[in-house]
Amino acid sequence: MNTTNFRRDYLTTSGGYGHRLQKSYALALLDTDIRTVGTQLDLHVMGELRMAKVIDMSPYDPKGCKMK
Repeated sequence: MNTTNFRRDYLTTSGGYGHRLQKSYALALLDTDIRTVGTQLDLHVMGELRMAKVIDMSPYDPKGCKMK
């Protein structure tokens, strides 16, 4: 990893694999200049670099409206 222009713009607070979503997810606190929906981020997860994208709202559907 090239750390020449490294900036810490976010803090990942938690994450995991959502079996109902069939996707990995991370919850993070973001600086205001990178919180635009669609912004691409590089995360380090257990020593491996992973790509991430800022999404609009939580994909969780507590009322079950998206269930098939």
